[in-house]
Amino acid sequence: DGCLSPSTCCAWAQVQLDLGLYDEAAEKCDVILSSGTTSPIHQLVAYIESEALLAMAKQDVQEGKFGLCLSHLQKGIDRLNSLSVQFSSSENFYCVTKLLGDLYTFAESLPSYVFILSSFSEETHDDESTFLSHEVQNQMSFIAKGEEAYMMAQKLAEIEGDSDEDYPYLVASAASDLGTNLLAQARVCSAALGEGSGGGTKTSMFDMAARSGKIMDLITRSINSYTKAIDLNPHDASAWNGLGTALATVDPLLSQHAFCRALQIDKMLADPLSNVGMMYADFGKTDTSSEVLDALTQVADTPLMWVGRGLLLEKSSIEWKGQEESSEACMIKAADAYRAALQIMQNPAALMGLSLTCRRSYNGFGKSGDTVYSYLSDKASKSESTISMKIHQNLTGSGNLGACYLDSLMTIEEGLERLTALNDSESLSMIKEGKSDLAAVKIRTEISDKFISPQRKTEFNYVPLPTKTSLHPRVTGMFPSDLVDVVNNESVPDAGECDLPPDTCNIYDARNNALLNPETGEAWLQYAKTLLNELSFATSTSPTEVRESGNMAYALNVIKYAATKALQLLQNRVIHASLITPRRLIHQGTPVEYSEKSVVSSIPSTTLISEAKSLLSWVEDADSLNRGDPGSRASHVSLQESLLLDPSNVFAMEVLQILDELNNYS
Repeated sequence: DGCLSPSTCCAWAQVQLDLGLYDEAAEKCDVILSSGTTSPIHQLVAYIESEALLAMAKQDVQEGKFGLCLSHLQKGIDRLNSLSVQFSSSENFYCVTKLLGDLYTFAESLPSYVFILSSFSEETHDDESTFLSHEVQNQMSFIAKGEEAYMMAQKLAEIEGDSDEDYPYLVASAASDLGTNLLAQARVCSAALGEGSGGGTKTSMFDMAARSGKIMDLITRSINSYTKAIDLNPHDASAWNGLGTALATVDPLLSQHAFCRALQIDKMLADPLSNVGMMYADFGKTDTSSEVLDALTQVADTPLMWVGRGLLLEKSSIEWKGQEESSEACMIKAADAYRAALQIMQNPAALMGLSLTCRRSYNGFGKSGDTVYSYLSDKASKSESTISMKIHQNLTGSGNLGACYLDSLMTIEEGLERLTALNDSESLSMIKEGKSDLAAVKIRTEISDKFISPQRKTEFNYVPLPTKTSLHPRVTGMFPSDLVDVVNNESVPDAGECDLPPDTCNIYDARNNALLNPETGEAWLQYAKTLLNELSFATSTSPTEVRESGNMAYALNVIKYAATKALQLLQNRVIHASLITPRRLIHQGTPVEYSEKSVVSSIPSTTLISEAKSLLSWVEDADSLNRGDPGSRASHVSLQESLLLDPSNVFAMEVLQILDELNNYS
């Protein structure tokens, strides 16, 4: 670049920007601006770099790089602010202030926790601001600076009004952007106060605006700005769409008119179609909403199109009350719709919908005796639900109170499952974290209830569940009463203090499960682990009687056989991986094919293989360990392989440590 003039490099950067090479364009602009010389071309270079930084910020949001996004926005803002003196008497400053407003407004896409270390907020004295956290106030103050930039752009356009024939369009564009900025502030404030949290309290933005003077003021000013833009440029479809979005929180009927007017101007505009379709779905007009979403498929592939489909399918699932198979089929199709939305972009509504609907995919399979499919489907859906909720919380900054409750409960559930399997300190830490988050959400709920104080009658949504099942049914008792006591205790004990005796009746269930599913590695592994728990509990209570009898040798042989069988079956599924479909069920002689059910991968978890290998290694060297011998080299290798497959395998870690100590002693 040192051989090229600044104007040539600037043109090169503009071409890279047009081609979507934003990183390269910003880097080239940095080189020009850091050259040390000042020339008029530097003003254009700074503007090009700010455009590239805004485009990079949009990419950062999709990739979840929120801190980097804020850094790019701040860098672009600093570049444009450095031009304020140079452009103060030039009509080109209009473009600079507009872009400056765009940079500030885009901060709405960021979660509030990104602003926790920022200091953009000014001291406020209104009562409603006391309900907002420090980071939310920082975010709103950051976005509000975009409002000032757009107002400055309007003034600059009005100053040049007598000599510029494009004056109405310039003012209209700035006014439309100002309306978008004000609406963005209202959305951030509404989300922070619990919008969309559901439950018995009405928390849509329509209801929040009716109770919050701050939100209503922002929405009213937004409507006025959009109205000014439309007065100056009646054929601006985006302004009509923005007006409809703002009116949706005040007057849905006028909002529908604004969306329809936007579509009259530009039939290929996806946003008004998406908005009107979602509005129809929100007000129960499912048929009309479906028609609008059908029309949207001919225009663009947007996330809201699939989110709307998912909502309609959830409503259809409720209408099939009493017909479990049909209701569940609709719920599974809704989960597929949310997955389709996520293939387009990371949409928080799609993540929330997927997290809630995908966990319904396993209901009813336990009745068929299809252990393999039931286990894999339950595990896959649970993992997908938890991950979707974590990503949702990361994207939104934990603004939705209902999602915070679910996330806390999922953390506790995951800790309980780990506690039953490993009984380690990590599982207890997860339970503590979930309880702490749950307590914090309850406090936020109390504050939100004081703020919104609903006056209307409480309403509850119907959630279809089978009669004799809970959210996670399991006949063998997933969480014994001892584990429930661990969660209910005010202080969760340390890992070493939490000794949970096995439920002796489960040994018969585990044996029957292995006999009914002889080709299932999970069933044999569970049988081996149940026997081991029974044996360890018996030896800890009466070691002499157990060792002197033949029960010890017989139990070890059974455990060895079950662990060997489990390891063989699990490894065979790894080598011959395939997709598993649910079995066909017979109702009164008529076969029913569940074509809506999702297939699941037969590849077992590395945790299962690690457990089977470590258990088999321990059983094979049990006699040597009792005599104080260090065990075979093959056992050491097998245990090390177990830890490579699952580094959190506490059992393998402890056995390997014992063998190493015996080796050192000998």
